Amino acid sequence: MAQLAQMNLGIDGISDVGSYQSLAQAGYDISIQRAPAGCELSPHGVDCSITGLVCTDRPVRDLNDRAEVDSFGIGKMLLRIGGNAGTSVLGGTGEIIGSGGGWSQPNPIAGAPAGIVCARFGYGVAEYWNFLRVRDTRDPQFMNDVTLRGALHVRSTAVQGATCTTPGMALWGQTEGKPVWLQCSNGLWQPGNGLAYAAEGDSCAEDADFGLTTGNVALVCSNGKWVSQAQIGLRSAAYYQHGATVPHPACRAGLSPSAVLAAVSASNIIGANNTGNNTGSFQANIDPSWRVTITGSDGAPAGNNAMALVLSYCNP
Repeated sequence: MAQLAQMNLGIDGISDVGSYQSLAQAGYDISIQRAPAGCELSPHGVDCSITGLVCTDRPVRDLNDRAEVDSFGIGKMLLRIGGNAGTSVLGGTGEIIGSGGGWSQPNPIAGAPAGIVCARFGYGVAEYWNFLRVRDTRDPQFMNDVTLRGALHVRSTAVQGATCTTPGMALWGQTEGKPVWLQCSNGLWQPGNGLAYAAEGDSCAEDADFGLTTGNVALVCSNGKWVSQAQIGLRSAAYYQHGATVPHPACRAGLSPSAVLAAVSASNIIGANNTGNNTGSFQANIDPSWRVTITGSDGAPAGNNAMALVLSYCNP
């Protein structure tokens, strides 16, 4: 380049660094996004949108001035690619702006430089809407089940527990009227995420199995029945004096209250206000009426400084 410049060919300022000879030899950055996050794990019919960008891995520069982007060349590229083309522009925020400003995406190239050219692909691209879709309102004849050669089958609905004939086939179906991802397994439509969907009180096969209601309430199989985990287990932990009555926790239907005396403590272990506690020891108990008793070593009731920690539960 230096020798050519000395020949006064009008190429002053051209970089010695090589440039792409063609887009086929260029470097590219490919990114794929799945939105919303976690959609593939949702048991309630959240659709996943798969989109992506194929971008040049560096700005497209003007060959006569490597400090400037090649606006003319980028314009030709955008025109050739069409509505799914986009670029980052000088003076902009660094985003990839689609042709005509119809869409935008974060610039995937470090530093978000101007002059990056991208092509969008996946759901949401211009060509996607050319395809006929299941239950497409544009064609009233396309509102029923569809079978394609190659074992891909799209059907309108299925119900968990109903019989099926094609192992491995998957689709969005229903459990208790709510959408759920189902897969054909052992001749029955079963939840495709491995979780069992049921209602509280329904029968179950294996104790300690976990499940969900269609309202996302956790279930556990206990004695052959699905038991809700809502409001189950520890409900309160509080200190009570000698003679105090512990209130019962509010347990929902199917659960029973219980209480456990966990520990005894006092601000004055020996002496004042702790009659009968001259040895520094306590005895505590909670009777069937949930009344707490705390006594010293000689059996006399403990003073007000002695407190019992009581844990109350709701149990199946």
